[in-house]
Amino acid sequence: MKSTTRNGEPHGRTRNGFTLVEISIVVSIIGLLVVIALPALQKARNESQAAALTNNFRVFDGALQQYSLETGSWPPDDWTSGAYPVGMESNWLPETWIAVTPIGGQYAFANSPATIILVLDDIPPTLMARVDVALDDGGLGTGSIRGDDESLDYIIE
Repeated sequence: MKSTTRNGEPHGRTRNGFTLVEISIVVSIIGLLVVIALPALQKARNESQAAALTNNFRVFDGALQQYSLETGSWPPDDWTSGAYPVGMESNWLPETWIAVTPIGGQYAFANSPATIILVLDDIPPTLMARVDVALDDGGLGTGSIRGDDESLDYIIE
């Protein structure tokens, strides 16, 4: 006859938790799922940022075009990042312009030619390309969207 413990389990065979092997397998599976999911999440995040930035450029373009039609000129130059273009108060909410952009950095405005400038350090090239395809010709060196390492420019004229 085998000896048993008080709860009826065979001696030496009590089981109060998971074994180290079982825990290792679960952690490995979770790690694998995270590795698989991260690229998809990053891609969705980049697409969302590009869409938000594209929308902001379209809103600012429309407001600046309206200002130009009403006054016959563009707002005064203001190259200060985050500074609100003078005279634009009635055309859109200042909070949109002075807020941090969807990818960081600030907006600025130049009026010769009329350009919305997104001032950033190290803009991801894939994001700039997505915005360029949505608004322009897909080439960052030509058309109304131009980009380099420091800024993304949206030329309105």
